[in-house]
Amino acid sequence: MYFDPSNHCSLMSNQLNQLSYYSFCALLLIGYLQFVYCILLSCYLPLSAIIIYQLIDYRLTRDPNNQNNPGLIGGLIQIPLPVPEIINTLTRTQYGKMRQGELETECKICFMDFQQSEEVTPLICDERHLYHTKCIEAWIRTGQNTCPYCRKQIANINGL
Repeated sequence: MYFDPSNHCSLMSNQLNQLSYYSFCALLLIGYLQFVYCILLSCYLPLSAIIIYQLIDYRLTRDPNNQNNPGLIGGLIQIPLPVPEIINTLTRTQYGKMRQGELETECKICFMDFQQSEEVTPLICDERHLYHTKCIEAWIRTGQNTCPYCRKQIANINGL
């Protein structure tokens, strides 16, 4: 085939070149937008995970005494424990009246030694897990239903 002005090859070539040029620009723009999207996604996804972690950590540590029941996941889900019912299930006895042997000699909450006439509370998880009655009741009032030593459940109230 040869070039002849009568067959308008130059017009076809310009239209084809313009189409190729606009197609190339459109694809280049789409590629650039995908690149920017990936960069933003790779920057903001870890950033959002860090922000969520900080929020949960703040919710867990906002009360140093943990007096308000934080519930599950640092307070995001509140489940109130039946504190009076849990405290009523505890048995109380005097430390001097218990059989000696492998008993604990100090409270694992306050780390104070037991006196012979003190009221102590053994838990059902292990009779050797003794606590001052005031200490274990304060522990339960913070929203805990587990033994501070072995983390077994103290009382099974309403399936909690």
